[in-house]
Amino acid sequence: MSNFNNINKKKAKQKAKYNSAIKTITTKHHTTSAKKIQIYLLEEYHIALAESTLKRYLGLIKKEKNKKIAEKIKIAKAKQEFAKVEQDYPYTIKDPSGKEHVIMGDNHTITIGWGTQGLITYDKVDKIWRYDYDGKPFDKHKKPRAYHKPIHISSFDPSDL
Repeated sequence: MSNFNNINKKKAKQKAKYNSAIKTITTKHHTTSAKKIQIYLLEEYHIALAESTLKRYLGLIKKEKNKKIAEKIKIAKAKQEFAKVEQDYPYTIKDPSGKEHVIMGDNHTITIGWGTQGLITYDKVDKIWRYDYDGKPFDKHKKPRAYHKPIHISSFDPSDL
């Protein structure tokens, strides 16, 4: 059994040596071409590897890199979610007229009436005011639509009865 362990240790060392050599060449010469890497391995490290073996090593290096990137993205997403959750309550906001309102917690919403334009609500996610009836962003300078009254021309004459 000890012979197999020694052989496995030697192969593991050799693989680690090849792997590190290929990594340094790809970063130093900015290439992932198997043929170019073969040439650089021969010139710099005196290592001859078959192209298929080299492609296998490049695949392993690429997998490692993708795992590291995925882990970094996962950590960044967790930090973003933590930052969103960590909100200091209570805090104040100003409505379009300049009056301050206090938000007490996550479920607290502020809704105010804005003249003839209707009700507007503060959206805590986007940090803007929105119309209640359609959810579009509130525009302070929007002019209200004129209410068109139907013209009643009464042609009814009670004497016609």
